[in-house]
Order: sequence, then structure tokens, then C-alpha cells
Amino acid sequence: MWRVLLLTMMLAVTCLFLGCGDKITVDHSDPLKNITQTPEDWSIRELTSTRYKSVTAKHPCPQVSVDIEYVDPLPFIRKMAKDHDLVLINESHSKPLHRVFVKEVAAILAKDGFTHYGGEVLSSKFKDPNLSQTMTSRGYLLESEMTYVDTEPVLGQAIESIIASGYEFFAYETDLPLPDNAQSRIAHREASNARHILDYIALHPSEKFLIHTGPHHIMELPNHSGTKWMASYLKELSDIDPLSIGQTECFGDGVFEAGILGYALPVSKSTGKAVTYKGFDITVIPPKEIAYKDRPLWLRDNLGRKFVGVPKQVQFDDQFTRIYAFNTDRSPGSAAEDYLYREPRTDRPLALRPGAYVIQAYNKAGEILAETNVKVE
Repeated sequence: MWRVLLLTMMLAVTCLFLGCGDKITVDHSDPLKNITQTPEDWSIRELTSTRYKSVTAKHPCPQVSVDIEYVDPLPFIRKMAKDHDLVLINESHSKPLHRVFVKEVAAILAKDGFTHYGGEVLSSKFKDPNLSQTMTSRGYLLESEMTYVDTEPVLGQAIESIIASGYEFFAYETDLPLPDNAQSRIAHREASNARHILDYIALHPSEKFLIHTGPHHIMELPNHSGTKWMASYLKELSDIDPLSIGQTECFGDGVFEAGILGYALPVSKSTGKAVTYKGFDITVIPPKEIAYKDRPLWLRDNLGRKFVGVPKQVQFDDQFTRIYAFNTDRSPGSAAEDYLYREPRTDRPLALRPGAYVIQAYNKAGEILAETNVKVE
């Protein structure tokens, strides 16, 4: 229960200052509306629900035309990365599909000698190199090893895949509070993070690095208001020219046959170069997500999970609940395998890999209402 209470408090603070995007809503004509609390004010977002909507891109993606074609992103990225020792890839923190794509990029780059992963999603504890070895030996993350905004199940599985690809892990996120002489909070954070990455690179000469960030940090040029981001400082403070891959700059409305997960990469037929936006070397187009009972199918098709009905022992039809699944073969404090909001009288499934789990139902206060054990073959 302490895990859920802690996460609830941390995300409540986050939502207060940063906002939580659009929220899961329900039909308020339901007669239960007067006797239960709906999930829209529970703070913790269920990001792997296709009902959760968030604005993760600014522009419509380039359309197929006389000069533009869509290609499979992974071979193109691999070819481009051969000329770089530092690759930057971003994500929207509210789009777990982006993390699935990051693990695929990590796997393809590992074949060409990339061996270090630096993540904004990693706790500052990873500044201790011994923790990387401890985690890789264990094979999975603990919740305490994630940053407070990123304790969600898909991140845990993505990191497991990156561990399996042979990476070492390090954190680069700067420590607040803001110094008195800082130009601005953004400038302090971006410049400090760039210096932390360069300090780590200096300890590992002749090696290759993949950096996984939030949306804007990989922009190599200032934005319209003159704000410089981490990639700009990396280039300014060194002679390194990183390869930047943006997942957040454009949006599409289809599922593309070009590449894995339905992703596509727009390329100019005349030049063979990526069609991109100011500040990125490569722009990839995430697909529209196809769902089964509000759960995206990539949970099953890419992550090897099975859709499993919520057991009757933890179903409550007189109130909203949050359903968690924890792998019982893992250490206490490990990240949840899955979680979802359950509305009364609904059948939205959990998405679980083969294994043994304890399934727990929580109320808004973080109290366990019931639990049961299941095994997924």
C-alpha cells in the first residue's frame, strides 16, 4: 500500500504545479455519480488507456506526396547513427508507446556498439555507477529507481529490454534547487544536464551513448522565444554533433505499414534525407493506437502481454477502484506490471506477461479493499 500512497502524493504535487493533461472521464449520467468518486481527480493517470488524451505534438506530419515517402524508421536510424557516437531520442511522458519505440531503437543501436543509456526517467541514484550494475544483475527496475513522474508499467518493461540489450545506465538530471546566479530555471537545467552527460562521456572515451529525454531537450536549435535546450548546450560545450530523433513534433492519424509498431519516417525521394522540423535530425511518426476494450494492442503484440480479465475477487460495482498487478517473483518495491482504473460494471482487462501476480484493488485513499493471486500462462 505504501507504494500507491507515495505515488499518489508525488503525482498530486506534480499535477498541482505542472498539470496532468486531459483526464479520464466517465458518463456522469451514471446513477453511481452521487455515491462514488470518479477517477478524474485521483491524480495518477492511466496512460495505457486509449481514452486518455494528451497533446504530444504541435504539427501535422508530412503527408505522402510526389516527393515524400514513408520508410521503416529503424534501418534509417541505424544507418544515420553509424556516423555518431551520441544519439538523443525524446518522448512525451504521457505517451508510453514512445517508450516502446525507444527500446526498439536501443536494441538496433546495440548491434553497432552503443552500450550506455542515460535517461531522464532514471532517479539521481544512478549517478552511483554501482547501482547500474545492481539493477542490471537484478534485471528490472524498482519504483525508487525511477523519477517521480515516470513510475508506470511500460517504462519498467522498456528498461528490462534495454538491460537485455547490454546497456549500462546513468542519470544526468540536475539537482534542484535553483542557484541564486542562474539565468533561469530552464537554462540552469539544460546546461547542467548537458555538462553531466559530457562528464560521463569523458569517463568512457571511444564508447557510444543513447540519451532518452522528455520532449524539448533534444532540440539542437533555440525555439521561437530564444530558449536553448540541452542539445544546444551539448554542441556548444563540446565538438560533439549528436543525432537527434524526435517523436513529439508531429502527429498522424493512421497506422503505417512502413515500420515496427506502425511507425513511419518521412523521407524526401529527391534527396534521400529525413523530412523533419527545426531542431531535429529525424522526425518519426507514431501511429494512431488501435485498442481492445480501451487497452492499446501493442501491449499484446509488441510487449508479449495477455489481456486478462480483472478477477471477481477484486471487482467492486459500488465504487471506482484502481487495480494493480504486482509480480510476486520480484523484490518488494518493484514496479507494477500493470494498473488500471475500474469503473463499476465494466470489463476492461489487465495486460500481463506470463507469471504469478497479486492483484489488488485500491480506493482513492490508497487503501487495499481486496486482493487475490493469479497465474498467467
